[in-house]
Amino acid sequence: MNPNEFLKALVDMLQEVASAFLRLFPLLCRRLRDCWRQRTGPDQALPCLPIPAGVWLRPDAYLYSQRYLMSLGMAVTWDNPDVTLTDMAGNVVGSHDLSPDTKYRITALIHNKAADAPAPGLPVVFTLIAFGAGGATRQTIGVTPIDLPVRAAPGEPAPASVIWTTPPVPDHYCIEIDAAWPDDAFPIDNVGQHNTVVRRAGAGERLHVRVPIHDRYAQQTRVQARVDSYRLPARPLLREEGQSRAAHLERVVQANAAERFPADPTWGAGVSARETLLDEGGHGAVDFEATVPAGAAAGSEQRFNVSVHDLSSGRAIGGVTVIIQVT
Repeated sequence: MNPNEFLKALVDMLQEVASAFLRLFPLLCRRLRDCWRQRTGPDQALPCLPIPAGVWLRPDAYLYSQRYLMSLGMAVTWDNPDVTLTDMAGNVVGSHDLSPDTKYRITALIHNKAADAPAPGLPVVFTLIAFGAGGATRQTIGVTPIDLPVRAAPGEPAPASVIWTTPPVPDHYCIEIDAAWPDDAFPIDNVGQHNTVVRRAGAGERLHVRVPIHDRYAQQTRVQARVDSYRLPARPLLREEGQSRAAHLERVVQANAAERFPADPTWGAGVSARETLLDEGGHGAVDFEATVPAGAAAGSEQRFNVSVHDLSSGRAIGGVTVIIQVT
């Protein structure tokens, strides 16, 4: 091998190593973060040396994060408004209506609350998880880097897309999205899920959906399941002139408080057990049931959110939005 060929081979090898590192780096950060939280608690930040304010600017990436919103006492939908699925022709499809062994595009909108710190090359991790509340990881779909501008700048929020080939066996598909910036100013709202199931039934018909539960900390935990009829408001509650961010957040939390959205009583919706003890591996299940009212109009739709949290700490575990279409 002459010197030029050797140098070219060396450069190619270094490029492959760098490329592999960039692909694995966000996954390594997630693993380290999960290990740290498993040892110290889900809301504990990683230890770090103090840096003077204004010297190190930190972006604050986020998307619609059900676990964060539940921690504030808010009702949530698991039909994530920041996530869109399309077929390869660009037609919007539902996660409940995907064909096996077929390519689809998943797009997630990533926002930035920081007005002075962009996130260039932000890795966005798409993961396939098992159906249910807090489903276990099945596979990493892909990692897409994006350039996230500062708040309200052109291009913010920024879309992150990945092409996904569904598994060959028909199933429910639940997707988790993680804006995996390693030094995010507020990492609690970086992860969101898209987790829905559709059932079609006629008036008077009783429906049953089994919802598996998996605690990612793999421990015996007593959990509570809640059913509500929450839907996203038609318009966001905007921040008033002169209002502080904390005061605005308080208004939003109050307007979307879980107790304000009880399940529609005419459907007789509920779960088999409000409280469940998970086994030592963190596994369990509840059964959701509802009956289509006799007067329900054909073509109408009703949504119920089944959300599960740790009874002792209030920590959100996961959930499912059940969409009932009346035939």
